[in-house]
Amino acid sequence: MFRQRYQEDLKLISITDLARRLDITTETLRYYDRIGLFKPDYIDENRARYYDVLRYDLLGSILQLRQLGMSVNMVREYYEDKNIHKSFEMLKDLNAEFDEKLKQLVALKRTLEKKLTLIEQFLDKDAIPKGAYLKHFEERKVVTSGKLLHTLVDYAENTVFLESLLNEVAPMIGASKEGGFIPLSEENMNTDYGPYVPFIFVNSFKKAPKKYRKIIPEGEYVCAIYNDYYLHLEKNSMRSILDYCEENGYEITGDILACDMIDVTVTDRFSEMIVELQAPVRKK
Repeated sequence: MFRQRYQEDLKLISITDLARRLDITTETLRYYDRIGLFKPDYIDENRARYYDVLRYDLLGSILQLRQLGMSVNMVREYYEDKNIHKSFEMLKDLNAEFDEKLKQLVALKRTLEKKLTLIEQFLDKDAIPKGAYLKHFEERKVVTSGKLLHTLVDYAENTVFLESLLNEVAPMIGASKEGGFIPLSEENMNTDYGPYVPFIFVNSFKKAPKKYRKIIPEGEYVCAIYNDYYLHLEKNSMRSILDYCEENGYEITGDILACDMIDVTVTDRFSEMIVELQAPVRKK
């Protein structure tokens, strides 16, 4: 009788009812009790917790602050000696965090959209260009160690190192992010698989040390696309670029770029992997 009257006077509800009203678990309320964030107004002889319904709004605001990303410690700090100036500053800081997160999300979405656009170009195998063709590229930025590598193991290790230099969102999921410079030489033009200098395309250099930065100049490039990841440097691929240059009055002015278009981030099938060779050229 006493417990019932006590509950009626204070408008108490059980922990189960309160949890149900706010669509949370009773364990969440018990946790908030243990850490002193939101304690019950009455605990009976059976250790059952009861809460004053007039504090419903307080719990609701705690839950909303948690949804906004505040840690439990931050929420506790928010309610300690709460005043308008303190609340304003904490909410302003939280808003700044949201701005940064939104920038990251926008960058991720932009990266994903570029990747989708790239993949869509190669969904129809019949639409993939055959032979060599001329293409114009704007100035591009890459990070590279400048090391001429001969094995796939060396390449993998070097790529991990280059990734560590980047300050970009999902760098390896970006569109055509990875590749290698093929030194222009008679030997490389007539080999099935020659040495090359790995690089990763970047939007900006940011934290990358200057010695690893390289600008690929704007200009015309004679390109060729070939399937099969491990055969993209075969001599026939190079020969088609050389033949195009000879037939159309171009000369190659620098190292050839081998750019991974469809790679292991998209498929495990070698037959689906696509590399575009890009040879910088000028008219003779």
